Amino acid sequence: MNKFKDISEFEHLLKSNLQKHSSPTPPDVWINVAASTAPSVGVLGQAMSFLSSTTNLLKLALFVGGIAAVGIVIYNENNATSGSVSRTTRIPEQSDAIKTMTPEVIDSLAQTTNTERFTDQPGTQPKDPNYSAIKNKNTENTLQTDKLISEPPIVSESSQSTDKFEAVLPTNKIAATIHSQFKISNTKPCVGETVSLTQAKPTNWYVNGVKVAQNTATHVLKTPEAGIVFVSNGEQTKSIDVSSQTAHITTQEIGPGKFRCELEDGLIGNWHLDEKLVFTNASVVDLEILNVGTHTLKSTVVNHACNATVTKNITIDPLGSIVFYEIFTPDGDGVNDFYSVDIVGYENFSLQIFDNNNRRVFLSQTPDNKWNGKVNNEGSICKNGSYYAKISYKLKGENPQVKSIKLFLKR
Repeated sequence: MNKFKDISEFEHLLKSNLQKHSSPTPPDVWINVAASTAPSVGVLGQAMSFLSSTTNLLKLALFVGGIAAVGIVIYNENNATSGSVSRTTRIPEQSDAIKTMTPEVIDSLAQTTNTERFTDQPGTQPKDPNYSAIKNKNTENTLQTDKLISEPPIVSESSQSTDKFEAVLPTNKIAATIHSQFKISNTKPCVGETVSLTQAKPTNWYVNGVKVAQNTATHVLKTPEAGIVFVSNGEQTKSIDVSSQTAHITTQEIGPGKFRCELEDGLIGNWHLDEKLVFTNASVVDLEILNVGTHTLKSTVVNHACNATVTKNITIDPLGSIVFYEIFTPDGDGVNDFYSVDIVGYENFSLQIFDNNNRRVFLSQTPDNKWNGKVNNEGSICKNGSYYAKISYKLKGENPQVKSIKLFLKR
């Protein structure tokens, strides 16, 4: 054990070791030590006065602990000098003064002297050399824990449908799940549209449980009819809702050649008659159709997702008629004395009669003006024989026509 020349050498060693201690030295410890060690009058009275204070008792306890620590240090140094390999350091037991301290005093002392031991103050170096490594390790664990808490688990679409999911997936399962996911170009197509099924890796494709393609990453599905279609890549199954839009056209004839047409169920469409656009964005339209024959009325729905097109045929029957004769007898007996054409429901009419020399002998713009067998019904009497009649006419709803016939005049 080291020997000291005088008390100043002991104080110096004590002060050096206390500075290394984790707890700061009370500011007036050295004053009390100097007062206690210096030879003076009334030492016993000063000691009694010093011990009468609870605060001084605490300071004394700390001081006694420091002296014990110095003794341990000196003992270890002597052992090291003598070649001892012992590395065990004993922790000094608490003194009776510390054991008898009240909780309030301990709390006060901890707040005033030990704060820096539990707080990372800026500019203060941690006392434990392993502190930084331990702190970094704890921080890393905390970040990993926070990441696990903050990041949601991977949930596949098939598991969502049953409200069950696997919270944590291994890396290989995550990769397999990603590769097994496939996309549908349109989950709500209309009848007649095509839908593409795609995924990252080639697979076998199934439609309603039937294999329709093998070892391909893309499959094109046709939708010929409405309904729910189930598609699968062998691992996942999804549904496609194929919609159909059924529209109907009702027609009502409100006059000769006039029709009122309507789309049912409040649908709105663009209307075509014989491929010609006649109305846009209309639910009810009025049409006049005079031409004889069958006409195609088409309406394309514009206020429905499927934009269906519906057609209806409208047939117009002939409104007019015409009858031709090839002989007449203008002899005054009252029977067949005039040549005429029986026509009804017409828009235009013209009758011309020529003799064999291609001379016109009669012209009429109305079927009521009939030929009586004379030149222009006023001139000379035309002799018996063959004549040619040229009739131009247009019946209602029909195209213009020209008819040439050979007639015979006999008196």
